[in-house]
Amino acid sequence: MALLLALTVLVTWLIGPNLYLVPARYDEGKIITQTILINENVQLKDEKSSKVRLDEAIAVFAPIFDYDPRLRERIFDDLTTGFRQMREGLAELNREKAALEGKIRKISLDRIFVAANLTRSRNFLDVIEADKSQLINEIGRLTNLRELKTEQQSRLEKLRFDLQASDAQITAYQQSVTQLAGKGEQLENEGRELVSQFGNWRVTEEQALLTLREALQKTLRIPIENSEFRILAEAQFSNSLEGKIKALQLPVLDGKIVSSPESIPVNQEALQIQTLDSTQPKRFEKLASIVTLEQVRARIQSLGQEQEFAGEGAGAREMVIALAQRLVRPNLTENKGETERQKQELIKTLSPVYFNLKKGTVVARAGEVATAQQVEIINALNAYNRKNPPFPQLIGTFIIVLITLLLVSRLIGARFRGKGPPLSELLLMAILVVIPLILAQIILWFVPWVTTFSDFIPRHTFNFLIPAALTAMLASILLRREIALFLGFATSLFLAILLGNSLSFFIFAIMGSLVAALPMRYYETRNALWLQGMRIAAINLPVVFVLNLMEQNPFGWGLALALGAGLANGLGVAILVLAFLPLLERVFDITTNLRLLELSNMNHPALKELAVRAPGTYHHSIVVGNLSESAAGGIGANPLLVRVASYYHDLGKMTCPLYFVENQRNKNYHDDLPAKTSARIIINHVKDGAEIARRYRLGRAILNILEQHHGTSLVRYFFHKAEAEETGLEEPVDSVEFRYPGPKPQSKEAGLVMVADVTEAATRSMPGHSPEAIQDMVIQLTNHIYMDGQLDESGLTFNDLNHIKQTFTKMLLSIHHHRITYPDLKVADGSSPEAAEPADETAADSPFLAGRRASS
Repeated sequence: MALLLALTVLVTWLIGPNLYLVPARYDEGKIITQTILINENVQLKDEKSSKVRLDEAIAVFAPIFDYDPRLRERIFDDLTTGFRQMREGLAELNREKAALEGKIRKISLDRIFVAANLTRSRNFLDVIEADKSQLINEIGRLTNLRELKTEQQSRLEKLRFDLQASDAQITAYQQSVTQLAGKGEQLENEGRELVSQFGNWRVTEEQALLTLREALQKTLRIPIENSEFRILAEAQFSNSLEGKIKALQLPVLDGKIVSSPESIPVNQEALQIQTLDSTQPKRFEKLASIVTLEQVRARIQSLGQEQEFAGEGAGAREMVIALAQRLVRPNLTENKGETERQKQELIKTLSPVYFNLKKGTVVARAGEVATAQQVEIINALNAYNRKNPPFPQLIGTFIIVLITLLLVSRLIGARFRGKGPPLSELLLMAILVVIPLILAQIILWFVPWVTTFSDFIPRHTFNFLIPAALTAMLASILLRREIALFLGFATSLFLAILLGNSLSFFIFAIMGSLVAALPMRYYETRNALWLQGMRIAAINLPVVFVLNLMEQNPFGWGLALALGAGLANGLGVAILVLAFLPLLERVFDITTNLRLLELSNMNHPALKELAVRAPGTYHHSIVVGNLSESAAGGIGANPLLVRVASYYHDLGKMTCPLYFVENQRNKNYHDDLPAKTSARIIINHVKDGAEIARRYRLGRAILNILEQHHGTSLVRYFFHKAEAEETGLEEPVDSVEFRYPGPKPQSKEAGLVMVADVTEAATRSMPGHSPEAIQDMVIQLTNHIYMDGQLDESGLTFNDLNHIKQTFTKMLLSIHHHRITYPDLKVADGSSPEAAEPADETAADSPFLAGRRASS
């Protein structure tokens, strides 16, 4: 149910956009092919007039610019701050320099003072030492006298006292000289260190000036050349230079400045200027008063040449002019985001131009030449219908689609005997319905583009290119004939709704779908697809011609093109089937007749392996295929499928071929095995065959028949043998261990292969092959299979079983026909060739008859 609802929603969405009667697109001067009538009072938008009004509104719309009235104030503040910072920085540098120079000066004075004192002390020391020498000489002279007078004695004592005093003075001056020499040397070292510091300070000064320049650039937000900074530094960033820069800017910063002439849109009559401290823009129409940066800088250059720069130093004028020009910035910039926002609001709020049409108004009649006014009205109707989809019609379409799909699903479910198709087939059916709808939308999407280049082609001609029969043709190949008819009807109805409830297209589509579905149940070559496409084209031609007569369209190029489209439709369906078929086969694991033909090749690796490893089983499979194929057509089964499935139904026997009687010669390997083990070997050939089938990718159809061809039947021979082996035990033998796992045949083909398999094996083991014996054996085996309940889920009826019995009897009689003895040919024991063939006393490969060969 979920899939049904999802498909309903998808189909409604695909066909909904074209539910309303949208007039065809016309150009002025072209022939109108349908009468266009207004079904209700409508107010239509005049696209042309509305566009003119919108273009006019946009043309006069004034863009919004942001105005910064405080630009001059901020520039002056930055300039004042920057110059103050520089003056403070230079002052700090000067203080550091003065302090260092003062230290050097003080050290120099101290060195001079110490040097003078050292010289004076040394001179005094020399004088005292000379006086000491005289005293020593005089004391020596007096000491050498034999007798000293009183005056001489007094003089000698005085001289000795003076000598002691001289020694004391010499010692004192010597200490002073030593101290002064040490002090001088210390001052000299300190002086050299200060000189070195002064040299390093010069380097530091350069780095400090570079740092100050970078700080000034950051404050002023402009680049400053090194030469310009040197001039400012030499002038100590004087208030005079600062004033001159401001004086050059003052006359120009009060105006409205833009970055370039391109900032103002061409042919713009006014602007909306929004002051940064206000959110309400005001209209500004004096665009001639707006100046550019280039004009402002030229004005500053002119003013700078008129200023006095006496005493400011060389290069001061150029530096001031350059800084003043660089400091100027635009104070009027476009706010593109706000401009675009208000422009979009204008577009949204601008009311379009409408015109009213009353119900019953005939816009145009078929056959008229389209006028400009008619083309405008038709375009307005198209736009109105796109923006105002008729929801009641959408709801009605949803209900119609839902009812149609429910009806189709019930009809298809009835064909599956109430169980309903599997989910994979339901999904495939949904895809088959949706594919033509998507292709139709693609074709309709290209039609307006094509008609602009090929306006001589009537628009409705392109409808005949829609591959409506594609669903039925694919369904007849991949599913069943009845399903193809049901899906073809649903697809035709949906496409007719898509094209505006077109009865003529429904007739065209349903006729093509009938032809695509009926003969395509079985096909065996790719050429059959092309033949089917030609059949669809063949039915399309008269249908298109008759529809042209019914609609009273004129004969001419229009009819010829429509017939050509119908012919191309049939061939296009065949091409699309060739494209989609391999993909759908692989995705949904569907075995078509083409695939069956490939599998029927006796050179297939699986069959070649079977023929080598189990030749008896291989021969048995060939005969079963012939039997089942002969009866398939009369019961509504697929003859090719039953024949190919019969070839592969016993693939599992080649895993251990000698345990199956048809591959044995003189020894039965089951004689040495317990009954349960033998039964398990026999039963496992179904599972082993399924694994081999999957390995060779034989497809789900073959695999299903392989797994179902024994159903849940009992391996009776070994079951009875087990009962005999366990005679006397209290617990009876469990028959479940001797039954095939199933499932029972789920299709006529699987049931037919089961009957053919058992019948062929049993008749092979008969001692005689008289018509009566063969007929009795076929009837007995068929009735036994039916009574065992193995065919309950296959869909085979009593009439089908009677047809199978009759067909199998005829086929087996032709296989086991009577042969005469050749008189001249004798075998070793003297008997005829017929006599040399030992009669089998038990049924071959029959799970229903007792006997040794039933183990197969």
